[in-house]
Amino acid sequence: MSVDLGRPVVVLVEGQTDERLLASLLAHLQVSERVCVTQGRNASGKGAINTPLLKSVVAEYTLHERPLDALGIVADSDADANETFRHYRAVFANAGLTPPTAAGMVASGPPRTGVLAVPPGGPGELEDILWDYYRDRVPDLASCIDNAREAVEAVDPPARVKRSKILVHSAWVYGINRAPTVRPLRAPHQTFDQAFWDWSHPAFSPLSQFVADLLG
Repeated sequence: MSVDLGRPVVVLVEGQTDERLLASLLAHLQVSERVCVTQGRNASGKGAINTPLLKSVVAEYTLHERPLDALGIVADSDADANETFRHYRAVFANAGLTPPTAAGMVASGPPRTGVLAVPPGGPGELEDILWDYYRDRVPDLASCIDNAREAVEAVDPPARVKRSKILVHSAWVYGINRAPTVRPLRAPHQTFDQAFWDWSHPAFSPLSQFVADLLG
């Protein structure tokens, strides 16, 4: 993990899709120069947002005399959004930081702290937000993908339905659709620079508001 010490607000995320989405959203909000978004990593290199990581981030900024204004976590709600929040609230507390009192809310600190479990209220993951946007933006195509997935699920139920549906759409729109030649298929996070994504859409409001609250 690396952080930009010139940016006193850090948001830790779980994966590449999350990082790319937040980076694109920050650019839309015109605050990309103030917020560092990075995937959580521990000393062994495995993805983990834990107490030692939070301590190391705060210590690194303090060492360089750039004390953090805010430190946030954006994580999948998974099976239980409340349990996800409680887990990361404990991570903040164990790191000696003032923990937020509710998911999506920001504690005053210093530094300000917050946890956003997505989708808010859960269960689910970041891809649920993306799929809500798809269904609103291209409802006919989303319906076709839903129907195709239902047929496949009857034979081989997938573990991550939303992610697979979004991959189908990204592959179609940005991979082979209306192309004079076949182009390499693109994963969703590789399409976030395309005009298809409108970051001002209400589906992304919880993320936008969370960033705004972290910025104070």
